[in-house]
Amino acid sequence: MELKDDLDSISEIFLQLLFLSTNPKQEWMNWRITSHKVKEMVDKIFLKQIGNECKSLQIFFTIPHLFTSLNLSNNGIGVEGGKKIGVELKRNNLLTSLNLSSNGIGKEGLREIANGLQHNNSLTSLHLGNNKIGVEGSKEIANALKRNNCLTSLYLSSNGIGVEGSREIANALEQNKCLTSLHLRNNRIGNHGARILGNALKQNNKLSSLILNYNEIGEEGGKEIANSLIENNCITKLDLSMNEIGEEGGKEITNTLKQKKLPIKC
Repeated sequence: MELKDDLDSISEIFLQLLFLSTNPKQEWMNWRITSHKVKEMVDKIFLKQIGNECKSLQIFFTIPHLFTSLNLSNNGIGVEGGKKIGVELKRNNLLTSLNLSSNGIGKEGLREIANGLQHNNSLTSLHLGNNKIGVEGSKEIANALKRNNCLTSLYLSSNGIGVEGSREIANALEQNKCLTSLHLRNNRIGNHGARILGNALKQNNKLSSLILNYNEIGEEGGKEIANSLIENNCITKLDLSMNEIGEEGGKEITNTLKQKKLPIKC
């Protein structure tokens, strides 16, 4: 069987993976499929067992017309799947958007993904929300951000990174020159984490969107963020909704944002 025939025979399966996150008992583009089936297909690809002729996952990452965007959110990929994706990111220069949210990747799987990012020159958007990466995982992704010159949007919501994780991300922001959008929703960074990120914003001249809602940030943390914006000329969108900044903190933030004519959400 020739390569073209091999691609034709597997294209239908792959396109289901390409556009589908979890849709149990629902139709998607005339295909009825469950999350278990998606995981089954992902496993087959990772194990290099699709058909008798397709020998490597690399085929999916090196043929341009197959895809530039891949959404595998909420499909139970797990630690091992995360590791394998990380390996492929090192040699892939086609994929621009990758969504791996809610996959139980954990800090071990994240380590390989972060390592892959350090060698990747195409990915601009990466979703890693709700993957239990914790502080250790945030350290890995922060190290990648210090070296990566391509990623512009990073989603790390609901990962339990806490204060120490926010410190790692903040250190990376002081060095990173390409990230423009950072989502840290629901990570319990608190006042201390807000202060740390605020200091980083004073040094960063690239980030334009920062999402910090549901982070237990109080009045002092809100004021720290507001003060950082006085020196920062890049932030155009800031989300501090569902925090505990109080009336005084809210006034200070609002006044600062109005002066800079930024969208207000607090």
